[in-house]
Amino acid sequence: MKKLYAVIGAIVFFTTISAFSKIIVNPDFDNGPVTFSITAIELTDSATRVNTDIYSKLGWWIRPQSNTILKGRITGNSYKLMNIEGLNIDEKYFLGDSAYVSSVYVFEPVNPIDSIIDFIEPDGWEVTGVKLHETVRKPFKTHIHGTLEGNPASSWFILSEALADHRVNKSLIIPVRNGKFAYDLYTDSPLVYKLCIGSEYLDGSWRNISFSSADSDVSIQIPKDFNENAVISGGAATNAIKEYENKRRAYLKLNLKETPIGRLYEDMEKTGKGLTPEAYNLKKLKEEGNLTKSQKDSLSKEVSRLYSEDKIYSEEGKRVKKEYYELSDKVNSQFFHEELSKPSPAHLYQMLQLVTFGYPYPEKIFDIFIENYRDTLTEHPYHKTLSLMYEAGDPAPGKKYTDFSAPDLEGNIVKISDRIGGKVAIIDLWASWCGSCRRHSKEFIPFYEKYHDKGFEIIGVAREKSSTEAMVKAIKRDGYPWLNLVELDDVNSIWKKYHTGNGGGKIVMVDKDGTILAVNPSAEEVEKILIEKFGKVE
Repeated sequence: MKKLYAVIGAIVFFTTISAFSKIIVNPDFDNGPVTFSITAIELTDSATRVNTDIYSKLGWWIRPQSNTILKGRITGNSYKLMNIEGLNIDEKYFLGDSAYVSSVYVFEPVNPIDSIIDFIEPDGWEVTGVKLHETVRKPFKTHIHGTLEGNPASSWFILSEALADHRVNKSLIIPVRNGKFAYDLYTDSPLVYKLCIGSEYLDGSWRNISFSSADSDVSIQIPKDFNENAVISGGAATNAIKEYENKRRAYLKLNLKETPIGRLYEDMEKTGKGLTPEAYNLKKLKEEGNLTKSQKDSLSKEVSRLYSEDKIYSEEGKRVKKEYYELSDKVNSQFFHEELSKPSPAHLYQMLQLVTFGYPYPEKIFDIFIENYRDTLTEHPYHKTLSLMYEAGDPAPGKKYTDFSAPDLEGNIVKISDRIGGKVAIIDLWASWCGSCRRHSKEFIPFYEKYHDKGFEIIGVAREKSSTEAMVKAIKRDGYPWLNLVELDDVNSIWKKYHTGNGGGKIVMVDKDGTILAVNPSAEEVEKILIEKFGKVE
C-alpha cells in the first residue's frame, strides 16, 4: 500500500508543477520562408518551445536574433524569446557539411486564447499564421518518398504547387536525411506539385520535379547529375504529366529540330556561324572562362549593347533565326491544338502553365479552352483560374483595364477605380523583392511631381509574402509619394487578373476613360504620353 500511495503522490506532484502540456507536430501555417521549418511546438505553463530546422548553404552562417518574438493573433500579445537550445543568441553559427541545424527556440508561455501565432524575427525568418491546434486532414493524401543521390549538403526540398512562386506563395520543407526522404502531403484538390532541391534554389538554378497529388503514392529518384532527369513513378495523374511532356518533345523533335531549318539553326547556335564578328568574339571570350568579375560585367555590358543595336546576328543569321522561330510558332500551335483540345485535368494544367509563364500567344490557348472546356471539369481549380484570366483579359493598349480592390497599409480596402477614375493614371504592380520593378517605379517620381496637380495619378500594388515589413522599408527607401496597396500572399489574384505570372510586376498606363494606353512603357514613353495629354511642364 505504501508503494501505491507513493506512486499516486508522485503523479499528483508532477501534475501540480506541470498542469498543462501540449505538443503540436508539424503545425500548419499560412506562409513562411524556404530555409526555416517549424517541426513541432510544445506548450506548457512555463514556456513555449518551438522546435526548428534551419537550412542554408554549406559554409554559410546564421545568426538568431534576441528580439525574435511570437505574436498572438487573438490577443495581440508579444511573447519574448528566453533562450535557444543548440544556438547562441546574436552569435554567428557556421553550418557544417549537412548545411542545416536543429534548434529549440524557448519563448514565454503563450496565452491559451492565442490559438494562432506568428513567429517573427525582424529582418529575418517569419512564419505567419502558425496553428496551435491539430488541423483537419485534407481529403487528398499523397505519400512522397525517394532518394537524392550524392549531395550531403542537399538536406531539404522545397515543396509547393507547380504554378506557385516561392517568393510569394506558401511552400513546405521536406527534410532529406542520408539521401532519403518521405512525406505525406494532404491537399484540398488534385493539383500538380513540384519539388526543388533547397541548395540548388539558393544557387539560383534548380530542377523542378513535378507530380500530381491525385496519386496516393509517388516515388522519386533524383540523380546527382544536374542534367539528368529524375525518375518518377506515380499513378495515372502523374503519368499523364510525363506522357504529355514526352509527346511534346517527340513532336518538336520530328517537326522542328530535325527539319532542314532546325538543323541549320542548331548548328548556327552551336558554332556561332550566324553571329556578327563582334558577337562571335564575345562568345569565344565567354567560353574560354577564367574571367574576373569585372571582366564578366564588362562582357555583359558589351552583349547588351550589341543587342540594343541589333548587332548580334549577321544578315544570314537573322534570316535563319526568323525562319526557325516562325516554324517553331507554327509547330507549337499545331501541337497545342491537337493535344490540349482533349479535355483532361492534365491538359488544364498545361494550358494554365502556358498562359502563366509567358507563352507569346495566350489567345490561342484561351480559344482552345473556351471551345473545349466550357461545360467540362468546371469545378477544377485550374478551370476556375483559367476562367478568371480569360474574363479579365490580357491587358493591352486599346482595352479597358481590370478593376480590383486591395488593402492599404492601414488595412483599409481601396477600389482602384475610386482612385483613378477620370484620370490619366499608372497602375504600378511591383514587389519589394523585385529590383527591376523598383528601379522602373522610381523613374516615375519626377513625372508624378510634375503632373499630379494636372490630373495624373499613380497607384502602386506590392506583391508581398507574409507581411508588409519589406514593402514599408522599400517605400521609405525609394521615396514613392503615391498611395501603395498590398497584395499579400496573392490573396486577391491580382497578378493572375493582369496575366503577370510569377513575375514581380507590370506597369499599366490608362486614359481618363479607363482605356489602356500602354503596358510596361519606358520612362520616355510615359513622358511622351503625359506631354500629349497635358502639355509640357518644366
